[in-house]
Order: sequence, then structure tokens, then C-alpha cells
Amino acid sequence: MVAYATLSPVIVGYTLLVLAVFAFGLLGGGLTEDGSLVQNAVLAALAVGDGAWVEWVWRRELSFEENALRLFGGVGLLLWVGDLVLSTVRRGGKETPAPAFLEAFKGLFVRLGLFTLGLCTVLLVSVLVVQAREVGLTMGWGVRAAATAYAMGLAIFLFSIPALVAWFVMDRARGPLARAIVTGSFAPSDSAGGA
Repeated sequence: MVAYATLSPVIVGYTLLVLAVFAFGLLGGGLTEDGSLVQNAVLAALAVGDGAWVEWVWRRELSFEENALRLFGGVGLLLWVGDLVLSTVRRGGKETPAPAFLEAFKGLFVRLGLFTLGLCTVLLVSVLVVQAREVGLTMGWGVRAAATAYAMGLAIFLFSIPALVAWFVMDRARGPLARAIVTGSFAPSDSAGGA
């Protein structure tokens, strides 16, 4: 629980980035154009259940941080359960050794970096499409937009590092610590860092 609580700044930071990408993606897709496919799809989605699902997903009485943690925490839980089920099926119930600490740590940051780069690229393309459609696009404006999009992603990525390091260390220590408590011995195990 403590390990996942340390991820709250990461969740909130990436919520902002994902919402920005989503919003500009909708605008770039033609949300403001009457009769566009995107506008019709959004209006149809909002009409499902008279929009009650929107109030359930994003509650007005909660702060942005609470809504972000609730929404993305729930999505994370579903993905974790799915991964747990799929990994069990793929392994056929056999335990596989966890990757080495530094290898797993590097893999985590590479995947997060690629995810951030992808989000920033989609955000940039969406912003450029909106700008080109509304007022026209110049080279200077495009360069500033690219610098802003990637600087924002880099800032969120760097801001996330301390929380991710703390989470990763606690997550990897969970298995050995649980075994040590059960057995009463703090000797290292070959499968250190396992689930």
C-alpha cells in the first residue's frame, strides 16, 4: 500500500498529460466542427445513460488529484489483474525468476520514457493540426510548440523519477521481506524481488 501511495505524483502528472493529449486530439479531430465524426461520437457517448456515467467517472465533489487517483488507480488495478491472469496462463502456472534489479529498473524507465515521448508527439501533432486549421501555421510557431510539448513531457518524466525509484525499490523488496517475515530469516533468496 505504501509503495503504491508513493506513485500518486506520477499518476497526477501523467493524468494531466493524458488529458491534454485527449483534449487536443479531440479538437484536432474536429470536435468544434458541426456534424463532424468526432463531434457526433462525443455527443453520442455523452448521451449514454443521460450522461450519468460522466458524473460517476469524474465526481465534482472530489479534487482533481482525488479524481485522477481514483480513475487511473482503477485502470491500473484492472491492468494489473489482467497482467496477472495472462502471465499465469503464459507460464502455465510455473514461477519464472524475476529479472535482475538494474535490468528491470532500466526497462521500467525506458518504457516510461517511450510512453512519454509518444504522448508528447501525439499532443504536438494535435496542437499543430488545431493551429493550422484555426489561424495558420508558421515555422516559428511550430518550433515553439514542439519545444513546449517535449519540455512538458520531460518535466513530468523527471518529476516522476523520485516517486518511481521509491516505488520500484519497495516493490522489489516486498517478496524477500514477506519471506523473511514468514520464515524468520533475512537471508537473501534466489527469487528476490518476485511477486
